[in-house]
Amino acid sequence: MSSTLASLLAEARAQLAPGHGSGLPEGVSIREGAGGAGPVPGPVPGPHRPLACIVLDGAMAVAAGRDVLVCRAGGCLLGALDLPVSGPETGEGCLWLSLALDLPMLSALIAELPGGATAVDEGESHSCAPAQEALLDACLRLLKCARHPAEAAVLGPMLMREIHFRLLTGPQGATLRRLMASEQRLAQVRRAVTWIQGHLDETVPVRDMAGCAGMSLASFNRHFRAATGLSPVQYQKRLRLQQARRLILAGSEVARAGYAVGYASASQFSREYQREFGNAPVRDLRRHDIRSDAPA
Repeated sequence: MSSTLASLLAEARAQLAPGHGSGLPEGVSIREGAGGAGPVPGPVPGPHRPLACIVLDGAMAVAAGRDVLVCRAGGCLLGALDLPVSGPETGEGCLWLSLALDLPMLSALIAELPGGATAVDEGESHSCAPAQEALLDACLRLLKCARHPAEAAVLGPMLMREIHFRLLTGPQGATLRRLMASEQRLAQVRRAVTWIQGHLDETVPVRDMAGCAGMSLASFNRHFRAATGLSPVQYQKRLRLQQARRLILAGSEVARAGYAVGYASASQFSREYQREFGNAPVRDLRRHDIRSDAPA
């Protein structure tokens, strides 16, 4: 672990301590949780924005189609949408810095950079890569200045601009440019994703999802898979199972949790749960309890 990453981790843990007020800019937060317990959360409630998650400790595993992106400490996960976290690949805890990206700021920076809005090849709108030292340093300075209201008010916007610059000029710059080039379509897909997340207990035809996005069925399927690596049905199923798992780990009965996310058949729910997380619900709960009781 580099000294910059170690300092950033220490500062993040200090700001998570009880009684520490947050002076972080809107859209920036420090998150802690299980690397395989649920979807990568957005920084604040509200409309979806492209997200950069810098992993400070542990590991985060997200499912992107058939692939699993495992982002470990010092890595940056970049996505146009919330991506479902994979099930059994990592049981590690995770602490990360979540940054909702400012689209107008990205557009202005792209226009100022040499090459401007250079065309980019089509591809996925998510990636994981090592965070460069300059990016980690800018994030560290952002967290430190958040401790002082005057510095946060003056330096915060400048540091956010630098962070966006570092992302654009770093190894994930092509992903960001690709994301910006397809932003109109992504905005339509986000509308459908927001609707799906609010209606996990309903079985919704993909045609209706496409209608919510204002797209044709073929266009919706193509752009949804490009943004998430999953089909709309796969995405909805993963979110349902992850929500059910959270309910079960919080104490809900297995059958009640399955019903709450739209499963009328307990046996189907148990089969799909095991396929996703590697264990049937009761066994998964037992393993989680054992892990929680283990000495640190």
